[in-house]
Amino acid sequence: MVSEVERGLPVGAELVIIGAGPEWLIRDSTTSNLALRIVEEDQRMVAPVEFPVEGRPPTKKGECKDIWQEAVRKAVPSDAGLLEGPLRMCTDIYLRGEPPNNKLPDVDNMIKTILDALKGCDPSKGYLYADDTTIEEICARRIDLDRREPEPDCDEASDALRRALDQWEEFVIIRVAPAP
Repeated sequence: MVSEVERGLPVGAELVIIGAGPEWLIRDSTTSNLALRIVEEDQRMVAPVEFPVEGRPPTKKGECKDIWQEAVRKAVPSDAGLLEGPLRMCTDIYLRGEPPNNKLPDVDNMIKTILDALKGCDPSKGYLYADDTTIEEICARRIDLDRREPEPDCDEASDALRRALDQWEEFVIIRVAPAP
Protein backbone atom coordinates (compact mmCIF):
# COMPACT_ATOMS: atom_id res chain seq x y z
CA MET A 1 0.00 0.00 0.00
CA VAL A 2 1.42 3.38 -0.97
CA SER A 3 0.90 6.05 1.67
CA GLU A 4 2.58 9.08 0.14
CA VAL A 5 3.31 10.11 -3.44
CA GLU A 6 4.88 13.36 -4.62
CA ARG A 7 4.81 14.07 -8.34
CA GLY A 8 6.90 16.50 -10.35
CA LEU A 9 7.95 14.57 -13.43
CA PRO A 10 8.94 16.69 -16.43
CA VAL A 11 7.99 15.37 -19.87
CA GLY A 12 10.84 13.34 -21.48
CA ALA A 13 12.97 13.23 -18.32
CA GLU A 14 15.33 10.34 -17.65
CA LEU A 15 14.71 8.83 -14.24
CA VAL A 16 17.10 7.53 -11.59
CA ILE A 17 15.76 5.19 -8.91
CA ILE A 18 17.42 5.63 -5.52
CA GLY A 19 16.99 3.09 -2.72
CA ALA A 20 14.70 0.15 -2.29
CA GLY A 21 11.53 -0.16 -0.20
CA PRO A 22 10.14 0.82 2.14
CA GLU A 23 11.00 4.23 0.65
CA TRP A 24 11.76 4.77 -3.02
CA LEU A 25 13.03 8.03 -4.46
CA ILE A 26 12.84 8.59 -8.20
CA ARG A 27 14.77 11.65 -9.40
CA ASP A 28 15.07 13.45 -12.72
CA SER A 29 18.62 12.59 -13.86
CA THR A 30 19.20 15.98 -15.49
CA THR A 31 18.02 18.29 -12.69
CA SER A 32 18.19 15.92 -9.69
CA ASN A 33 14.72 17.16 -8.78
CA LEU A 34 12.53 14.73 -6.93
CA ALA A 35 10.13 13.19 -9.41
CA LEU A 36 8.38 10.65 -7.26
CA ARG A 37 8.60 9.56 -3.65
CA ILE A 38 6.85 6.41 -2.55
CA VAL A 39 6.61 5.22 1.03
CA GLU A 40 5.27 1.72 1.44
CA GLU A 41 3.43 1.28 4.72
CA ASP A 42 3.24 -2.49 4.63
CA GLN A 43 7.03 -2.97 4.75
CA ARG A 44 7.80 -3.78 8.41
CA MET A 45 11.03 -4.88 9.99
CA VAL A 46 10.77 -7.91 12.26
CA ALA A 47 13.46 -8.27 14.90
CA PRO A 48 14.46 -11.78 15.99
CA VAL A 49 13.05 -12.90 19.35
CA GLU A 50 14.89 -15.44 21.51
CA PHE A 51 13.95 -16.70 24.96
CA PRO A 52 14.29 -19.76 27.22
CA VAL A 53 11.40 -21.72 28.72
CA GLU A 54 11.78 -24.01 31.71
CA GLY A 55 10.66 -27.60 31.50
CA ARG A 56 9.79 -30.27 28.97
CA PRO A 57 7.14 -29.58 26.32
CA PRO A 58 4.19 -31.96 26.80
CA THR A 59 3.54 -34.27 23.86
CA LYS A 60 0.19 -35.81 24.77
CA LYS A 61 -3.19 -34.54 25.89
CA GLY A 62 -3.53 -34.48 29.63
CA GLU A 63 0.17 -33.75 30.28
CA CYS A 64 -0.50 -30.26 31.67
CA LYS A 65 -0.22 -28.80 28.17
CA ASP A 66 -2.17 -25.64 29.10
CA ILE A 67 0.11 -24.92 32.07
CA TRP A 68 3.29 -25.38 30.01
CA GLN A 69 1.95 -23.25 27.15
CA GLU A 70 1.14 -20.48 29.61
CA ALA A 71 4.76 -20.68 30.85
CA VAL A 72 5.92 -20.25 27.24
CA ARG A 73 3.80 -17.12 26.81
CA LYS A 74 5.10 -15.68 30.10
CA ALA A 75 8.68 -16.21 28.91
CA VAL A 76 8.19 -14.16 25.73
CA PRO A 77 10.00 -10.80 26.07
CA SER A 78 7.48 -8.06 26.85
CA ASP A 79 8.73 -5.88 23.99
CA ALA A 80 8.40 -8.59 21.32
CA GLY A 81 4.99 -7.53 19.98
CA LEU A 82 2.95 -9.46 17.44
CA LEU A 83 5.19 -10.59 14.56
CA GLU A 84 4.09 -10.78 10.95
CA GLY A 85 5.30 -13.41 8.51
CA PRO A 86 6.91 -14.98 6.82
CA LEU A 87 8.69 -16.29 9.92
CA ARG A 88 11.24 -18.95 10.84
CA MET A 89 11.09 -20.74 14.20
CA CYS A 90 14.09 -22.57 15.62
CA THR A 91 13.92 -24.52 18.84
CA ASP A 92 16.60 -26.29 20.83
CA ILE A 93 15.02 -28.69 23.32
CA TYR A 94 17.38 -29.71 26.15
CA LEU A 95 16.15 -32.85 27.92
CA ARG A 96 17.23 -35.78 30.03
CA GLY A 97 15.97 -39.29 29.29
CA GLU A 98 13.19 -40.71 31.46
CA PRO A 99 13.68 -43.98 33.35
CA PRO A 100 13.50 -46.90 32.94
CA ASN A 101 14.91 -46.82 29.38
CA ASN A 102 15.98 -43.14 29.16
CA LYS A 103 13.63 -42.58 26.22
CA LEU A 104 13.18 -39.04 24.95
CA PRO A 105 9.91 -37.73 23.44
CA ASP A 106 9.46 -37.24 19.69
CA VAL A 107 10.59 -33.83 18.45
CA ASP A 108 7.61 -33.34 16.12
CA ASN A 109 5.10 -33.70 18.97
CA MET A 110 6.95 -31.16 21.11
CA ILE A 111 7.13 -28.63 18.24
CA LYS A 112 3.34 -28.65 17.79
CA THR A 113 2.90 -27.75 21.47
CA ILE A 114 5.34 -24.83 21.11
CA LEU A 115 3.72 -23.55 17.90
CA ASP A 116 0.26 -23.62 19.49
CA ALA A 117 1.48 -21.83 22.62
CA LEU A 118 2.62 -18.76 20.67
CA LYS A 119 -0.43 -18.42 18.38
CA GLY A 120 -2.92 -15.72 19.33
CA CYS A 121 -3.87 -12.10 18.71
CA ASP A 122 -2.88 -10.33 21.94
CA PRO A 123 0.88 -9.66 22.28
CA SER A 124 0.37 -8.43 25.87
CA LYS A 125 -0.49 -12.06 26.76
CA GLY A 126 2.75 -13.41 25.23
CA TYR A 127 1.49 -14.39 21.79
CA LEU A 128 4.05 -13.88 19.00
CA TYR A 129 1.93 -14.40 15.86
CA ALA A 130 -1.75 -14.35 15.04
CA ASP A 131 -1.71 -17.50 12.92
CA ASP A 132 0.83 -20.29 12.65
CA THR A 133 0.54 -20.14 8.86
CA THR A 134 3.02 -17.24 9.14
CA ILE A 135 5.66 -19.81 10.15
CA GLU A 136 7.22 -20.87 6.86
CA GLU A 137 10.29 -22.62 8.20
CA ILE A 138 10.87 -24.73 11.32
CA CYS A 139 14.15 -26.08 12.59
CA ALA A 140 14.30 -28.15 15.76
CA ARG A 141 16.91 -30.02 17.73
CA ARG A 142 16.48 -32.31 20.70
CA ILE A 143 19.62 -32.34 22.81
CA ASP A 144 20.00 -35.26 25.23
CA LEU A 145 21.74 -33.75 28.26
CA ASP A 146 22.61 -37.24 29.55
CA ARG A 147 24.76 -37.87 26.48
CA ARG A 148 26.06 -34.43 25.58
CA GLU A 149 26.48 -31.26 27.61
CA PRO A 150 26.09 -27.98 25.71
CA GLU A 151 29.04 -25.63 25.55
CA PRO A 152 27.83 -22.42 27.24
CA ASP A 153 31.22 -20.73 26.98
CA CYS A 154 31.54 -20.98 23.20
CA ASP A 155 31.03 -17.87 21.07
CA GLU A 156 27.81 -19.26 19.57
CA ALA A 157 26.08 -19.74 22.93
CA SER A 158 23.39 -17.15 23.49
CA ASP A 159 22.58 -15.34 26.71
CA ALA A 160 19.32 -17.31 26.82
CA LEU A 161 21.22 -20.61 26.75
CA ARG A 162 23.69 -19.51 29.42
CA ARG A 163 20.85 -18.38 31.73
CA ALA A 164 18.89 -21.59 31.21
CA LEU A 165 21.88 -23.85 31.90
CA ASP A 166 22.50 -22.03 35.18
CA GLN A 167 18.87 -22.30 36.32
CA TRP A 168 17.10 -25.38 34.98
CA GLU A 169 17.42 -29.13 34.54
CA GLU A 170 15.38 -29.24 31.29
CA PHE A 171 14.44 -26.34 29.05
CA VAL A 172 13.72 -25.07 25.54
CA ILE A 173 15.36 -22.17 23.68
CA ILE A 174 12.91 -20.64 21.19
CA ARG A 175 13.98 -18.27 18.39
CA VAL A 176 11.54 -16.63 15.98
CA ALA A 177 12.88 -14.43 13.18
CA PRO A 178 12.03 -13.38 9.64
CA ALA A 179 12.23 -16.28 7.20
CA PRO A 180 15.18 -16.00 4.83
